[in-house]
Amino acid sequence: MGRGAVWLAGLVALGAAGTPALAAPSDHDSRFVAQFANICLKDRMNYEGTRAAAEADGWGATTADANPELAALIAFSNAAANDIKLNNGEFDFAVYGKTVEGTPLYLVLSSALTMPGNARQAIVGCYLYDFDATMAPDPAVVNELLGISPSAQQVDADIASWQWNQPPSLPGTLDVYLNYVPEGSQYQSQYGFAGLVLLVNSATASPSPLPGSEGSGG
Repeated sequence: MGRGAVWLAGLVALGAAGTPALAAPSDHDSRFVAQFANICLKDRMNYEGTRAAAEADGWGATTADANPELAALIAFSNAAANDIKLNNGEFDFAVYGKTVEGTPLYLVLSSALTMPGNARQAIVGCYLYDFDATMAPDPAVVNELLGISPSAQQVDADIASWQWNQPPSLPGTLDVYLNYVPEGSQYQSQYGFAGLVLLVNSATASPSPLPGSEGSGG
């Protein structure tokens, strides 16, 4: 699997030992999920539409120097772009920042054209980060948002992670992930950040054919 495929999976190949205590749903959890729902779900199949929604909601375009952990994520994004383009795909991303109730949040939006067979698949990703989070969230807020319980989870000393696979309430969605990486986790150095991320990846068939496949039939 190339680095681009790993990044599009949402940096979710994480796991290890112990058990951090889970908090009850907090105001922070509710605000964080509300921000995610407001930007990432309304027009989740449309990269440009999601960018427009973010900008209309006061999210400002930002750069790597805004936060060292953000810089690491942008490096992953650039690697993903190169990897996908080398395999006849396309990749674009945008990074935004916003302070909500005194907490700086960051939003990474991605658009990828990948190639299962001769038909391209358009994947739109929306990733909301809180690098200052110091406690594992309660997934109940996301359960309520999606209307289902997680399809998979892992909670230990190095990560708290929940996956909602293809929620019926969001047709076209591949997956939703809620991940918390504590300070000192083995994954902090591997992925370049500690804190909280809530993400969604959605896919549609792309009208753009794979180069060279025109007229190939089948």
